[in-house]
Amino acid sequence: MRIKVDLDKCTGCRLCEVACSTTQAPIGRVKPLTSSAIRIILDPYLRKDEALVCYQCKKAHCLEACTTRALFRVDGTIIFDPDLCNGCNACVEACPFDRIWFLPNDNKIVKCDLCSSFEFQYCLKTCPVGAISIAGQKLKGIEAT
Repeated sequence: MRIKVDLDKCTGCRLCEVACSTTQAPIGRVKPLTSSAIRIILDPYLRKDEALVCYQCKKAHCLEACTTRALFRVDGTIIFDPDLCNGCNACVEACPFDRIWFLPNDNKIVKCDLCSSFEFQYCLKTCPVGAISIAGQKLKGIEAT
């Protein structure tokens, strides 16, 4: 299962980034440009629109690279435990899709874990045009498309 963004519906409002950053950053600190695990890039000039979010790879190079086991899999979802992370950046380097970001000021990574510690996916609930869904099977009461 992973987050899927329909770029034909996406307006580029970036509310998903704001919502995600509230789950990633310490309380009282909302920084969507650095603390969000989803990034929306709409480029009308080059027509190169992208939604950057973890693919939850079956063969996850990030898991293999993590020597502290700060990244681990639960029910198919790759989870991040910041308490186990030593800030070595190996998972960031190992991800072939550049979907994990390192925050040098916090000495930790940011990676989508499908809001595993929450009751729902914040980016999905926040999107005003319904451009975000879960690809895969049923997850937390939401039928995936």
